[in-house]
Amino acid sequence: MIKANAFLVVLVIPVLAAQAAGAERIWENDITIYTDGLSWNYTDAYSDASAQQYRHRVDASGNNDSFVSAWELYEMEKVARTTMKNNILAEFDVRVDNSSSGIELLDISAALSPALIGSVNDTGRIVNRYSTRYSFDVLLRGNRSLWLMGEPKSPVHISTVNITIISSGGISNVTISDSSLSGIAGASGEMRVELYGIQEKAAESHTPAIEEPKKDNAQWIKALVGSVVVLLLGVLGVLVYLIYARNR
Repeated sequence: MIKANAFLVVLVIPVLAAQAAGAERIWENDITIYTDGLSWNYTDAYSDASAQQYRHRVDASGNNDSFVSAWELYEMEKVARTTMKNNILAEFDVRVDNSSSGIELLDISAALSPALIGSVNDTGRIVNRYSTRYSFDVLLRGNRSLWLMGEPKSPVHISTVNITIISSGGISNVTISDSSLSGIAGASGEMRVELYGIQEKAAESHTPAIEEPKKDNAQWIKALVGSVVVLLLGVLGVLVYLIYARNR
């Protein structure tokens, strides 16, 4: 897991994604800070050679037959969720006032792109989506400092609910308003955001549960049909060979 320096963004990158990184990879972060927690949605996109490398690695984790199947994709999503959870629990990437004490990881979601299904030599664009959700046992009221460990040099957008953003560190090209921040994470990936939480109890905001990213059902059905067709063609080829060999 990549680590950084002055902010509280945790971008836990599944092992496969980290290995397949390249010039054609784009990582983007969308973080929302509430008085009682934080939600983090991020996309990991690949194209051209990086997309092809990613497909090869997913297939290599399965039967290595040069075709990424729906089953291999499903299994890799489980690996991604487990990897993210283990990495976060081993070393928390979110800190409030320079401490991860009292922060709980609530949910993790991973949805790999159905565009992965097919030939490993395909260079078409892949967009994977991940989400994590944290709770704080102490509400963010008054002056607080939030530290995040992110992916170096990746775009970051932060929004807050009933919390004012005062300043930031470890983020370049930064634009700040009272309730939003946009910029680029620094070379270390560490980011820091200074906040002021509204004191009134009525102004408390609660971190919503993660909604699983919506899947493109039509694309999934098409991919499943493709996998079945490839399997049937393979079986038919074996039968033809056996009949031919028997009649020789």
